[in-house]
Amino acid sequence: SAEAFGRVAALPDKSGKAPQPEGKEMTIQQLYAGTLGAIGDLWSYGVSVVEASGERSAHLSWGIKKAARIWFKLNTKYGGDLSKVTDCARISIIFASAGALERAAKKVLQRASTFKNRVAHPTDECYHDLMFTLPMSNGHVCEVQLHIAEMHEAKKGGAGHRMYKVCRRVLIAPMVKENTYRRMLRAGEDALRLKVNEAGEITTAGGEVLSD
Repeated sequence: SAEAFGRVAALPDKSGKAPQPEGKEMTIQQLYAGTLGAIGDLWSYGVSVVEASGERSAHLSWGIKKAARIWFKLNTKYGGDLSKVTDCARISIIFASAGALERAAKKVLQRASTFKNRVAHPTDECYHDLMFTLPMSNGHVCEVQLHIAEMHEAKKGGAGHRMYKVCRRVLIAPMVKENTYRRMLRAGEDALRLKVNEAGEITTAGGEVLSD
């Protein structure tokens, strides 16, 4: 419902960074050892989040970040500090309803070290989701992502997702003035940003009503 979506948007961020326990001396071997030791625990936790959401059809998946992407982030964002890589092991859960998203978010918040509410504060590409980090039983910090189905499908589908990935890379190391790229991104902003109409329904800016 629109009310549930509004309550999700009102959830407060947990800012800061919860690094891996090995600290700045962490090696890539330690990062992947911690990841492999945590992934089973993380999956079981994801199953419990789906159960708490009440939406049995929610799609749960897991992933391990590739080394090439880790090195990219080390050189562009983390200053070579591997302990700041907290999304090497991650799960993603996609919900059809805002109510299920809200219930799942409240469960994860009880355990989360950090929380980015990108429903309230979407990305420059106008993407909305919820991102948490939390430690597993072996101490390794992992990422939990919660999504709404329509937004996730728009991100992953066809040319839109390819443009998303290109823009993410280009904005980190632009070849021309930043405004050149941001002007292109914001040209499609109204088509993606979610709104609530007078009837309390969640819609796109073009007026298309999304499913409850």
